[in-house]
Amino acid sequence: MKQKKQECDEIKKEGETKKQKKQAHDDEKKQKSIVKKSQRREKFVLFCTTKKQHSFFGIQEQMHPPPPPSLSSQLSSSKSNFVYCCAFGNRRSRYCGGGGFGRRRRRSVLSSSSLTSLSSLSSRSLSNIMRNAKSSSSSSRTSLIATAAAGTSFSSMFSSGAAASEPARAALFVTSGYVLVQVMRTVFNHKTLSDVSVSCQNTEKNASVLKMLHTLRVGYDAITVLRNPHMSTILATFFRKDVDVEYQRELLPMACGGVVALDWPLSVDDETHKYRERTPEMLEKTRNLDTDFEPHRKSIPSQTPKIDGVLEEHYKTLPEDAPTLVLMSGIAGGSHDKYLKHMLRRAVMKGYRVVAFNARGTSESPLMTPQFYSASFTGDTRAVMKEMKRRFPNAPLFAVGWSLGANILTNTLGEDGEDALVDAACSMCNPFDLNRCDENLQKGFWGKLYSKSMANNMRKLFEPHKHLFQGLREYEPALVRKARTVRDFDEAITRVTFGFSSVDAYYEASGSKRKIADVRVPLLCVQAKDDPIASIEAIPREAIASNEHVILLETESGGHLGWTAGAEAPWGAPWPDQVAMEFFEVHALEWKTKRGANTARAKAPAEVTA
Repeated sequence: MKQKKQECDEIKKEGETKKQKKQAHDDEKKQKSIVKKSQRREKFVLFCTTKKQHSFFGIQEQMHPPPPPSLSSQLSSSKSNFVYCCAFGNRRSRYCGGGGFGRRRRRSVLSSSSLTSLSSLSSRSLSNIMRNAKSSSSSSRTSLIATAAAGTSFSSMFSSGAAASEPARAALFVTSGYVLVQVMRTVFNHKTLSDVSVSCQNTEKNASVLKMLHTLRVGYDAITVLRNPHMSTILATFFRKDVDVEYQRELLPMACGGVVALDWPLSVDDETHKYRERTPEMLEKTRNLDTDFEPHRKSIPSQTPKIDGVLEEHYKTLPEDAPTLVLMSGIAGGSHDKYLKHMLRRAVMKGYRVVAFNARGTSESPLMTPQFYSASFTGDTRAVMKEMKRRFPNAPLFAVGWSLGANILTNTLGEDGEDALVDAACSMCNPFDLNRCDENLQKGFWGKLYSKSMANNMRKLFEPHKHLFQGLREYEPALVRKARTVRDFDEAITRVTFGFSSVDAYYEASGSKRKIADVRVPLLCVQAKDDPIASIEAIPREAIASNEHVILLETESGGHLGWTAGAEAPWGAPWPDQVAMEFFEVHALEWKTKRGANTARAKAPAEVTA
């Protein structure tokens, strides 16, 4: 019995010993794991090394915001720039800073995995690299991106497993992005030079004008990959740079009770103007405009005198003989159009007095009567030109029209003939023949796409004013709602409000091909040979050839208002803008010369009489 009891005690003691050893082993293993994790968190990745200067990018995970003392001293002793990212516990918070630990700012979430080498960088971490690269100089940005791409080994890109797939995709994303940027730069720098076709009568005046158009001598240097008509049209529409313009809107009443909106640019590209200065003198001057000011309860105070005062101050910033330029946009367009703003900025920089003419109901202008604008209606355009001549009688008057605006402008000049108030004009992408234009919009995928887009824009313009048309006998709201093409909208609204028997009759009567032969002022027409909307087949070549006042320029490419050539291509000002300004400069000089000669002749009889 005693022997058995001793054996049991020994077995029990041996079990307790094994248990203690296992507990000690587990504690030791746990302690090693903690130390290993701590060491792993303190690991730091350094790269982007150059010959003269070391540039560091660091990634660190730790449980608390302050870095370890050893790491902090290592980084603070370096004079190089670095970025460090740290993780705080399970909150997944991340901070990034540049230039030292004293400057930290909130950034987006990084990968929660331990970052022990570049090959383990996650896609979010590389996104952080890209964001920090944006704020760096161009040379350091290139180095940072290139090193980040090269830091991930190609073996990890093609290795199997979920752990390697994410950093492989991230590195591939960074590398492909960098390569894409370089490729796009190379592609956009490759241009195809072509001559611009010129059609006009061979007169001395036309020869002298063409001689002064220096842009024509250079030719049309289109970006090669953007010579496709649809690509240039769509990309220019969506990706052309916008111009920051601050307008003062003026509503000009028409004889029928309607109004048109004139937008005067008071500020271009964030320029500071006097009307924005809030000095005590300016505030006092503003208050003095309303001498009978008192709290209004039964009546509404008129703000019109204040607006008129601002415009008067704006007019005085330019000399009285500064050329006045009226800008007319295309279908459903207005002062918000990018191509119009680019022309506006160029003219303002030349010292022109510029105004954007918005047709009835366009560019968020009010519609006071059940009457939209149309390609055949020239009354509003004539009224605006007459008002500009009344306000600025001692200055030349010029006008530019795009697309449908070009058609309306040409019709106005043809109807007025010798009595035209405009001294010179320019039309761009004029459709000329609306029936032919309608055919282009009805055939093929692209034509239907353009037509649907323009119809949607017209419906959006019409929607806020639909209640004005309810009483018209032939008006059917259902047709407007169902309009999916320009022809559908013209059938539902334009034909009805302007009294045409059919859409075809409206198109035939409205095309400027019928009036261009009667134009008696200098007119520059710029067309693209590959225009998918205003096709070259619609150009009235015989009428243009018979008119000594018209010069026709045709570029090899450009689509519809999508010219991608010139110094600012592809996303800056369209190519014809510079040509149009040179054209206007020639006629502004001619106008001043004639005015000086007329003044001299007027003074001569007075001197003889004296």
